[in-house]
Amino acid sequence: MKKFVWMLAVTAALLTNASTRADYTLNFGPVTGGEVVFTGTGNTFMFHNQYSATPLDIFKVTSASTGSSFPQPVLNLIGSITTGGANTVFTITNVDVPTQTGDVITPAGTKLTIHDGVHGSDFDFTADLDFTKIYTKDTTVGVESGGIVNLTNFDYQGTNVDLLELATYPGGFLVASIQFVNPSKSLSDLTEDGAVNKSSYSATLSAVPVPPSFVLMLTGGVLAGGVRALRRRRFLALA
Repeated sequence: MKKFVWMLAVTAALLTNASTRADYTLNFGPVTGGEVVFTGTGNTFMFHNQYSATPLDIFKVTSASTGSSFPQPVLNLIGSITTGGANTVFTITNVDVPTQTGDVITPAGTKLTIHDGVHGSDFDFTADLDFTKIYTKDTTVGVESGGIVNLTNFDYQGTNVDLLELATYPGGFLVASIQFVNPSKSLSDLTEDGAVNKSSYSATLSAVPVPPSFVLMLTGGVLAGGVRALRRRRFLALA
């Protein structure tokens, strides 16, 4: 029973830490020439830079909520979304016409990268990215993961305090929002054969202190262990 109480205390401490740790969010916008391109033939989309001499760099940090004071060192840092050293090509599948929702296939090895602006590429912040869902509503196209953590394996070895703080989190969410106005675009429009549609975008990275799956697993394990312990105590009392 003492072990069960100890496990409950550990779980409570983890949940308390997760709920009291300050929110960490980064908001992204496109660099000059940055855009999203939807190609109907093949049902794909890609974030890329049509002007820059470094086409992989597609976004910059426009605002942030971190542990540091304003102006945060992470502001205006530039980054990319790549797979195998090239701009990532995402594939849209299973489009449901009545709801204008669909699934997204993210190639294995896709990385979100933020350059710290001081060191070389060996000191970039990197995370594994996995978009899985897409939808259209009114003038907005949303790309996300259906409430599941889609940024994992954070890594940073440089000296930027905001990126160092971000690297202490076990994971996060990345949600992208693309606007099509005059005219708006449905998912059916974006995946129509022969169609090519381009637009600007914004995105938000939200770090999560404890992966939800870990919390659920830990809580479930503790409760299961407690039930077994209580049953054993009752059995011994009746024996």
